[in-house]
Amino acid sequence: MGKLIKSFSALILALAMVVSVAVIPSSAAAVKINKTSVTLVKGYSTTLKISGTSKTVKWSSQDSTIASVSSKGKVTAKKSGTTYIVAKVNNQTLKCKVKVVLGKISVGKSSISLDKGKSVKVKITAVGSHTLGVSSSNKNVAKASWNNAKWNGNTIYLTIKGVSSGETKIKVYSKKYPNSVYKYITVKVNGSSSGNSANKTTVTVDFGEDESAEDLSDPTAGMSYAEQVLYYCNIEREKAGVAPLTLDPVLCSAADVRAQEIVTCWDHTRPDGRSCYTAMDEAGYSYWAAGENIAYGSNSAEYIVDMWMNSPGHRANILDSGFTHLGVGKSGVYWVQMFAYPK
Repeated sequence: MGKLIKSFSALILALAMVVSVAVIPSSAAAVKINKTSVTLVKGYSTTLKISGTSKTVKWSSQDSTIASVSSKGKVTAKKSGTTYIVAKVNNQTLKCKVKVVLGKISVGKSSISLDKGKSVKVKITAVGSHTLGVSSSNKNVAKASWNNAKWNGNTIYLTIKGVSSGETKIKVYSKKYPNSVYKYITVKVNGSSSGNSANKTTVTVDFGEDESAEDLSDPTAGMSYAEQVLYYCNIEREKAGVAPLTLDPVLCSAADVRAQEIVTCWDHTRPDGRSCYTAMDEAGYSYWAAGENIAYGSNSAEYIVDMWMNSPGHRANILDSGFTHLGVGKSGVYWVQMFAYPK
């Protein structure tokens, strides 16, 4: 594949700002480790890889009681704490910071509002232990129950019902580690019913916290913000006769990092001066071609995609047939798309 370079472009609108760029990195290979930091749940594993050399890598752990590493770079979390996995090759020393936690819980939304007598379903994601407990700081305001919910992988739905007007906190916790693995959901209950008998459902994005569609008449209802962006982009690609993009969780994690960065550093250059694509490198993502769109100004995925489509540079990235995978990140009203053609 020939080298492709697309210049930066910018568009300033009344309610949104978007910037795009797409490049293919040079083929020059440096010795690199695929992850420089990682968080693992106790008992879980990940494999570190070294690129840019064919020589044997010598792996070691600075504290094998926290995380051990095999001769092939497989890291296994042993107990909570932080240590470094060290790789020595070609007279170079590469390190990956490993943080081990006892478990992880994430919730669809950290705060919700509902009417008295109404219910909301919140998607809970738990890694490490599926033995969860739930409690309300004031059951007279709102109650929470699993309501015979079933696990789907690492996710399950929690039902929260408004009892009377007021505010309370719902605690979702690991029964195995109740004092260290938990999340709170702030619940505000309005005193009167809105008259709408349909319950609203809130779900989490697969790769971080969510601000999902709640209008059940919306075709993207129940989708995470990343899935909403993918939905609208693939509509445009279909119109253009281009194959649809696939949402990639690793790209989404890199895009989430970038979304947080552009809040304070509005550029394709990261706050430390490196290229935006180093976020993909740090996530362990290998690619032949990559592109980035950034935007701010709205919470609506449809609106942001529309803005991108009305700017030639951003439109080119969205419709580029050379890209097959997409990652989406969001921080407040700041959005990032990361496109890739993976190796």
